[in-house]
Amino acid sequence: MFSRRVIAHRGGAYHAPENTVAAFRRAAAMGAQWIETDVCLLGDGTPILFHDHTFERTIGPSRKVREAEWAEVRHWRSHLPWDGDPALTAIPRLDEALQEIHRLGLSLNLELKIHDGEGDALVEAALPLLRKHADDGGSLLISSFEHRALEQVREQQTDWDLGYLCAGIPPDWQAIADELRLASFHPEYRSLTAARAQAVLEAGYELYAYTPNRAEEVTDLRAWGVTGVITDDVREFADWKEVFHL
Repeated sequence: MFSRRVIAHRGGAYHAPENTVAAFRRAAAMGAQWIETDVCLLGDGTPILFHDHTFERTIGPSRKVREAEWAEVRHWRSHLPWDGDPALTAIPRLDEALQEIHRLGLSLNLELKIHDGEGDALVEAALPLLRKHADDGGSLLISSFEHRALEQVREQQTDWDLGYLCAGIPPDWQAIADELRLASFHPEYRSLTAARAQAVLEAGYELYAYTPNRAEEVTDLRAWGVTGVITDDVREFADWKEVFHL
């Protein structure tokens, strides 16, 4: 049997503008139980859901995220394709997004996205909101490419699940896992080998591969028993009944 989880990357970016309420609602309607999204910090200290270091690709303005403030960002809308209410494509604040995710009954893989050395400030801004989400019963997995960010979360939250994002699982993965008390590794799917997948899984860690978007791309992953995939296209995997519990 394959995974317990198919996680909608950036909320399911193939079907709605990424990291928006529109994406979360569409993913939930398609049967997804988990979403992945990115949190970063504006220049005024507001945590928002956004991936890039500038707004150019998805919104239009070439402004850097770290130079913008919520008073202006709150009015912007995604220019990515969407056939529904434009208001749902606004950039959400983290607190707004958590309320919607909780309302939809979705579990959350939140990536800490650091653009310019603001990791400590991002963690300090996000943690109080995430604690409330967890206290309200929300399922939460925190991931990041940034070792220090995960370290800071672990220092303050001893019982949360942490995932290590990586282009490929590093040779010293066991030492990293021990230090951060990781729950999972999140490598780029093409970087995985059978031997490394087996070693990580046998050591008791979960393994989530990003970002395959076609079922044929995960034939090996399925055979190796990886825990799940993080994909833009949840519909591609919707026939896996054991994942979606349909």
